[in-house]
Parts: sequence; C-alpha cells; structure tokens
Amino acid sequence: MSVIQYRVARDSDNITFYGNILLANTGRIQGVDTVTDGTDAANKTYVDTAVSGVSSGVTSVATTNGITGGTITSTGTIQLDSTVVRTSGTQNIAGTKTFTGVGVFSNSAGLQTSRIDTHGGQQLVLNAGESSSYFTGQTNELVYLNAESGIQINSSPDNWSSGWAGRKTTTINDSSGNSTFANDITVSGGDITLGVQDVFKVLIRYHQAQMQQTKHM
Repeated sequence: MSVIQYRVARDSDNITFYGNILLANTGRIQGVDTVTDGTDAANKTYVDTAVSGVSSGVTSVATTNGITGGTITSTGTIQLDSTVVRTSGTQNIAGTKTFTGVGVFSNSAGLQTSRIDTHGGQQLVLNAGESSSYFTGQTNELVYLNAESGIQINSSPDNWSSGWAGRKTTTINDSSGNSTFANDITVSGGDITLGVQDVFKVLIRYHQAQMQQTKHM
C-alpha cells in the first residue's frame, strides 16, 4: 500500500497547499472570488466580462475594384485583375494615363510607339547628351532637336540587305556647325542662299571637281 503525503498549512482562514492541485476526474473548483492580484485564479464571471468587448476576428473579406476572389468567409485567394497597373511583367494597359512627373524608361529596348504628339499643342523637344540641362526658351510650335554633335540621319539603299555597313549617313549642324549630305540635294522650290565666302567655296570645289574629271579623260 502506497502512502501519499500532502503538505498543508493552515493560518486563520487560509489553507496553503505546497504543490499542485490535480483533479483526477471531472470536477470544479467553486467559490473563486474576484481576482485582485496578478497571481490570483479567475472565476468564469470575471473572464466572461473581460472578453465580452473583444472582437472575435474578421469573419469575411470582400473585394472591390481591381481585386477579385471575394467575398471570402473561410479560405480563398485574392488576386489583382487586369485593371491594376503592375510593377513588373507584360501587361496591356488601356485608357489615357496622365503622368504629372517625369516618366523614366531605363530599359535598353527603348520606347516603342507609332506616334508622338505635343502636350498642349505647342513645342516638341528632343534632347541628347547634356542638352537637357541647357536648352531654354523653346516654346514655339516647332520640333526642337538639341544635340552637342548635331543630328545624324541614316538610311539604307537596299532595305538593309547590306546591313548597317551599307547605310547612307547625313549629318546636319555638327559641333562645328557644318552639314554633310550622303548624296545630292534637290530643291523643288525656292532658293538656296549662300554667303560670299560660301559662293567662293562652291566655285573652288566645282573647279576641283572639273579638274579631276579632266585628268580621267
């Protein structure tokens, strides 16, 4: 026969148990008073009152513009639909989008479009190099092209069958103010006005060309 010993102390109306109080079967500890200290046991009334103002949690999640998958009451998946502009991936975006700040496209493929219009119906400015830091006063109904080394135009005589090496290049207003054309200049109307020095240059070059032709005859 085993002997179970309990350490119990009584002081006035208090009984102190040294150890755990275990209920071997079902049962209740009754008569627990309202708690006053953090180490006191709490009765059911105290607990019910304490949790009565606490929300039981979210019971459902609804979805609205741009989000699909709702209303979810237990488990489910919420997704963004095609009306939401994504930060990555391929996406078709319809409608007019207005950017009040600068739009920066850092991709190497560039900007692909079939048309560029001015905003407000005035100037269209294209800057290359450091030109964007210096151009000013370009507000008329003109297309302004600003570049330190001028404008270069490349064309192909054979629909690029000869590759890039077969291109015809014309440079307009280079860093010295000169323009070089890959072939003839045809004026269908109006005049070409040359300064006095330019006339002499044309005559000299014409004379040089005639001399070259004479040598080969």
